[in-house]
Amino acid sequence: MMSNRNILMTKEIYDQILDTIAAQPPETGGVLGRKNGIICKYFYDGNADINQYRYVPNVEKTNTILDQWLKDDIEFAGIIHSHSEDVNALSYADIHYARKILQENSLEYVIFPLVVRKNIYMYLIKRNSIYQCGISVINKKS
Repeated sequence: MMSNRNILMTKEIYDQILDTIAAQPPETGGVLGRKNGIICKYFYDGNADINQYRYVPNVEKTNTILDQWLKDDIEFAGIIHSHSEDVNALSYADIHYARKILQENSLEYVIFPLVVRKNIYMYLIKRNSIYQCGISVINKKS
């Protein structure tokens, strides 16, 4: 999952994120999946409830995607979304939502990256702590 506090992600997924979320207005997002500690799946949530102040996932659709991934041994890694270009930190609402996901799914941690312009800021959230991590992009097909 982590390499010296770096989150591992395939180049394919990294590029997909830049081609979707980074190309859209702020507060768009999606879901990340991982296998063998590497983020290797991404679903762009194009039907989310989006306004300029917050990203609200389409839970029904994302749960369907997560169920499909589970059949391929892909586990839920986290939620990714974008902020406006002057905000590269998680909001209180982001942290609250991430911790709600942790609690409701009995997870040890959740990845909660932010996309700002063409940059991805990686956050790992545990019940009582938040870590800003680096990202290691690897050349591996999902």
